[in-house]
Amino acid sequence: MINIRDIQARYAKWPEPREVTEARERITKAFEDLKFIEESHQYFVGDREYPPVSTVCHKFEPYVDWDQIAATKAKKLGKTKEALQEEWHQNNITSTSCGSKTHWFGEQMMNLFIGRPVELPFQFSSDGYMIPYVGKERAIEKYWTDILGNPNVFPVMPEAKLYHEKLGYAGTFDILLAYRMANGEIMFSIHDYKGLPLDTQIKTEDGWKTMETIQAGNKVWDKDGNIVTVLNTSDIHYNPCFMITFDDGSQVIADHEHRWWVMRKIKANYFIMETDYEVMTTEQMAGWSRNGGLYIEQKNPECFKRVVKVDPVETVPTRCLEVDGSSHTFCVGENMLVTHNTNKDLKNQFNRSKSNTLLDPFRDYIDEPLSIYSIQLSLYQLGLAQLGLPIIDRNLIWLKEDGEYEKIGTPDLTGRLLNALSV
Repeated sequence: MINIRDIQARYAKWPEPREVTEARERITKAFEDLKFIEESHQYFVGDREYPPVSTVCHKFEPYVDWDQIAATKAKKLGKTKEALQEEWHQNNITSTSCGSKTHWFGEQMMNLFIGRPVELPFQFSSDGYMIPYVGKERAIEKYWTDILGNPNVFPVMPEAKLYHEKLGYAGTFDILLAYRMANGEIMFSIHDYKGLPLDTQIKTEDGWKTMETIQAGNKVWDKDGNIVTVLNTSDIHYNPCFMITFDDGSQVIADHEHRWWVMRKIKANYFIMETDYEVMTTEQMAGWSRNGGLYIEQKNPECFKRVVKVDPVETVPTRCLEVDGSSHTFCVGENMLVTHNTNKDLKNQFNRSKSNTLLDPFRDYIDEPLSIYSIQLSLYQLGLAQLGLPIIDRNLIWLKEDGEYEKIGTPDLTGRLLNALSV
């Protein structure tokens, strides 16, 4: 764990360059009149409201009629549109709350570095340690531990709020770092935290992986024992979840729309049970399991496991895969339960396969989260460029539940944005 004494020793050995101190002061002074209302996510300078960067990004996204999607989806699920939209709202709150707590820990860790008060007293021990409690907080600690040992990287400020008066938007990014280059020049780098959890085990040709670490191109097994290739992986999502309990006492958690290859035993008459095979969602299984006769195939050992019950549980982060096999199935968990391609959250991968792109001037960018994040970070760069700060790169910091992180660079789109927004 990082201790305040370690940070003090670092700065005694490698003092903060004057340019870093001045940049922090300039940013604070330049945007001190920007007011942010957290409840409504609104930015104001005086009486003028500045739309957030997310609104600017929407200008480049194709129109999606979410109201119609909700109506169609609700009909399939046997719910009202309003009930489904409320579920979506609650899931969004869950996701946002998880993300906010992680970001808050990251902000306080950076405050520790730059000498600001730490506002997490229960995670700051009396002997000076910052205490991470969960995986993504440990990932943040590792990120800052790596910075702690680098003499040429200096934290500038966390949760930096800015606005662009001419282009008319405002926003907040997580981290601004300063790099001391080989020639002594100071350059700046924008970083933003993103989360990527999941620990479901999947057997691959290269050994066991988790949903978190599996990638397109990995080889896995389908229900017939064939090796198939992972084509796509979805974004992480926070949907209603269920726990499936089997007759041997084993359990697995899946979200409500995860799809399973199941066997149903249906009583045709007093003497005969008819057997039927189909793909069902976890939520459909919850309704059917109350009638009994529902089984999920497993390959280790090879058999069908009877489903005893399917109960709602607290939402956990989940992810989907798509494989190329003719059965569209793959196996998960130590018992190699057979599950089916789940495409509902592969919108970005579907868009890749269909070459669905953003709108002008980003027709060469697929309509997917990574493209939107790239636009966001470039919008932050334009905001800082008003102050003459040289930005060398823009990075997403993916935080993982195992305490690791990954840095993903994004392209410089500032030129295109200037042209598009100056019209």
